Amino acid sequence: MSVDGRKKLLDINLRDVELAADVDLPAIAEKLDGYSGSDITNVCRSGSSPSVIQSPVSVYMQHFLRVESNMWNFLHVSIS
Repeated sequence: MSVDGRKKLLDINLRDVELAADVDLPAIAEKLDGYSGSDITNVCRSGSSPSVIQSPVSVYMQHFLRVESNMWNFLHVSIS
């Protein structure tokens, strides 16, 4: 999937989520190279879930980076 495709998927999955100003969706789309559509959807859901967010108002870049890192580790351990 292209970077543009991943960015569109992020936009769709996060359209109803209040994102903080530091969230850089193009940068997240770059980091998700090699992820499937369902993996990207899971990163969005996990990154914006109440259990991950300490702030009751917004989702920050750190939430997505933490989830993406955990997902990357899981995928690479599972594939090996």
